[in-house]
Amino acid sequence: MKLICAPMATLTHAAFRSVVEKSGGCDEYYSEMINAGTFVTGGPFEKYYVIPDPAPEKMVWQITGRKTEHIVRAAEMIAALPGSGIDINMGCSAPEIMRSGAGAAWLTRDRAETREMISGVCNALQHAPYSAALGICRKAVRPVQRAACFNRFKRRCARRCFTERCAQSSSAC
Repeated sequence: MKLICAPMATLTHAAFRSVVEKSGGCDEYYSEMINAGTFVTGGPFEKYYVIPDPAPEKMVWQITGRKTEHIVRAAEMIAALPGSGIDINMGCSAPEIMRSGAGAAWLTRDRAETREMISGVCNALQHAPYSAALGICRKAVRPVQRAACFNRFKRRCARRCFTERCAQSSSAC
């Protein structure tokens, strides 16, 4: 069984991960959510989200965004960093994230658009492991949409690691 430090906005930064590592550590550390658009355009704060301390080999970089081209480019850039993989956040149902078109908003989009993003990341990361966090928030996304997106991702990227996280405990649900 793996012990994983899950991605938590404003919490799973390098300083927090260092405290966890000094207290016994875990098998994988997820980064805070990295906004792909801000990251690829050189936003002033995104550089802090990609500090791989304290255990670079255990890092999983979580990215989110509203534009396919930004997510694909961010995945390419982040794949060059030390770490064990990339996680596409398609599960965050926080209202501000959903309104921006990121996170679980991907599950409400036209199939072709979601497919294009997933395919773009699959093609860009031929040799890097990645996953997608698909939320199952009852109010954010209808069950049929969740299942359809989940199955599309599974069919297209079955050769890679992939996860589904439950977001039912979120206050947005």
